[in-house]
Amino acid sequence: MGYVKDELMYNYSGYYDPTAGIALRNISRVQPSGYVAWAGQPIYICPAKPVQNDRDIAHLEECCRFALKQGAQPLAPLLFYAGIVDITDPDQQRMVLSWTRAWIRHASEIWIFDGEPPASMKSELVRSVRKGKTIRYFGKDSNGDYTMIRKIGGINPHRERTATEGKGK
Repeated sequence: MGYVKDELMYNYSGYYDPTAGIALRNISRVQPSGYVAWAGQPIYICPAKPVQNDRDIAHLEECCRFALKQGAQPLAPLLFYAGIVDITDPDQQRMVLSWTRAWIRHASEIWIFDGEPPASMKSELVRSVRKGKTIRYFGKDSNGDYTMIRKIGGINPHRERTATEGKGK
């Protein structure tokens, strides 16, 4: 393997210029205005109640559309499983719950819509918070649009710092 030259550390004339190279790298770290941490990230969509009929499926589809408008990639395995598995059967419910745990592990955040999650999901949500995942709760406002009600857990490295944070002593 040959030596790979770091192109950013050299100026237009080909001379080594680490100051400009470091500045160019830092520019790529600055987030544009309107940046959201979940943009393009897989988000697990968790409805407040189990998906058992067509109305619940329509509600879950609405939640996914909201996530898409926010720039996220919604993961809603219940939309898929509801068509092929009998959710009312306890054995199949346990099977679906184990599958959903695998989907949650791949998601960067968990979004819960319209209330508290089902009791069967609580232990998985606690485990996710311990691992540093963010859980966001959404509800409808007076206009019928979803708004974030609260946020639990997670570490957002892109949050803006106040004027006093980050300064040396």
